[in-house]
Amino acid sequence: MRGDQRTSGELSRKEGGKIFGSGSRTPIAITFLVKKLDSTEKGQIYFYDIGDYLDRKHKLAIIQRFKSINGIKEENNFQLLEPDANNDWVNQGERSFGKFIQIGDKSKAVNPKVFTNYSLGVATGRDVWCYNFSVNNLQARIKAFIKFYNTEVKRFGASSKKVSPESFVIRDLTRISWNRNALQDLKKGKEYEFSKANIYKALYRPFSKTNFYFSKQLNAMTYQNFKLFPNPNTINRIISVTGIGSKDGLSTIMSDVIADLNLLKGGAQCFPLRIFEKQEAGDSLFANQSESEDFIVSDVITDDGLQLFLDAYSDKTFKKEDLFYYIYGLLHSPDYRERFQNNLSKELPRIPAVNSFEDFMAFSKAGRKLGDLHVNYETVEPFPVTFKEGDLRLADISDPKSFYRVKKMKFASKQDKATVF
Repeated sequence: MRGDQRTSGELSRKEGGKIFGSGSRTPIAITFLVKKLDSTEKGQIYFYDIGDYLDRKHKLAIIQRFKSINGIKEENNFQLLEPDANNDWVNQGERSFGKFIQIGDKSKAVNPKVFTNYSLGVATGRDVWCYNFSVNNLQARIKAFIKFYNTEVKRFGASSKKVSPESFVIRDLTRISWNRNALQDLKKGKEYEFSKANIYKALYRPFSKTNFYFSKQLNAMTYQNFKLFPNPNTINRIISVTGIGSKDGLSTIMSDVIADLNLLKGGAQCFPLRIFEKQEAGDSLFANQSESEDFIVSDVITDDGLQLFLDAYSDKTFKKEDLFYYIYGLLHSPDYRERFQNNLSKELPRIPAVNSFEDFMAFSKAGRKLGDLHVNYETVEPFPVTFKEGDLRLADISDPKSFYRVKKMKFASKQDKATVF
């Protein structure tokens, strides 16, 4: 019966309205279990999907028309379900998807993959402290946080009572936000230090860059992001994609700064163009000359991954960076997203090689242009806007704040996705 209202966008519209009005937000199914005592066959499952874009009234009208399961059978609408090789009964994926190279794989299995390493976005555990559009406010907040934390460390160390940190500390959300890491550090007597070098830029949400305090002391989980952006001036790019199991389908966005874990639903998985490994003193004649030279810079796209695509287009040459942007362009392809929708809801993307080298380069060039637009969205030339009120230089706007406030944007129509208002 559909009716899943925990989704959003196009998927929510496909699900239709709530089946029981305000009484439900979850999808509804009508199930009949029939037991045949003399049956010699295994159980069978017959399935009927009510359809896309139907509201409550239309769905109930269909059920009323059927009257019984025989009504569905008479119209040949039942589908006999059989599990595929992945033991999926419904929403089965395209079989060809498994033949494509994995974008990344952290299992111990030796499988071909495009990226040798990738990382989840940063999980701060205390966003209100670690993010701020004002650098001054961010510094003031972090300094106050650290000062209060260090005071608690000293107070706990001076206490003669044998109590747990959890029951000892002052829990005042206006002064500090405790988590497991901070409580463990307090128990060890570890004090924190503020450093301006920890102030980065981060992509908190799509097209929302802000100042960020990047620190293993104050962030709950930094994962491998220090290898992606070892210092605030690191030049790198990452392709962030939705995590496995996102109900809203595949989303992807490129960034040249650290990504927050919740940048995309399901937990943003970040695939970098380069990775920066800390080198030991003496590894290079130029080690320690500058902060940027303290790292060994490596490509993250594997040689095998590149070779697979080179083999697909014999006598043609291109670089790993071309493949990086090809992937970004491909992941935005409506055909790719629609065809492999069910696969992408269960695993990370796999990357096919398109039929011709010309198509490959077309995707690569489009991905590069799109990446530049997404990364530099604050500095690109603004798209021309037409106001229905006419030339605003001649308008008498008594309340500019209210006039320019955007409450809701929508496409001009389902067909016209180039115009929003």
